[in-house]
Amino acid sequence: MYRRPLLTIAGLAAAIFQPAVAQIPATKPPSASWVRFTAPQEVSIQAGKSAIVELHFTISPKLHINSHTPTSETLIPTRLAVTEVPGMKVSAIDFPAGQPFSFPIDPTTKLDVYTVDFVLKAHINAQPGSHLLEGVLHYQACDNAACYPPKTLPVAVSVFAK
Repeated sequence: MYRRPLLTIAGLAAAIFQPAVAQIPATKPPSASWVRFTAPQEVSIQAGKSAIVELHFTISPKLHINSHTPTSETLIPTRLAVTEVPGMKVSAIDFPAGQPFSFPIDPTTKLDVYTVDFVLKAHINAQPGSHLLEGVLHYQACDNAACYPPKTLPVAVSVFAK
């Protein structure tokens, strides 16, 4: 008598997601270099006064990421989640406007993306002392052929309030 093998949840997930994995180009860039946090490592601000800390990011060549306001609900927006710490308050994060982008195969469909470099502005106010501005950038990198799984990038800046 022939018995069908039992399909586990993991096996089912592997079967479902296997075709998508096969579609990712063999030349896919290493994920560690899709987006990098480049500066600053530390800043000095005036204690008790509102300050803006510019967070600089670089995207690998030939890649783009959706802006914080993508053109479709199905696209993954870029977000920065900041950890709250005692003695320092982050009141807002300003995102730059995205750049219009379209694929050569469909120039009429416009996306709103970041390419090459972009800067986020964190509005902070801190009590005197040393603090750590810490967060995670959530993004999805894409090229002209595919979008890769969403990633998170740790962000940390030492803040000295005088």
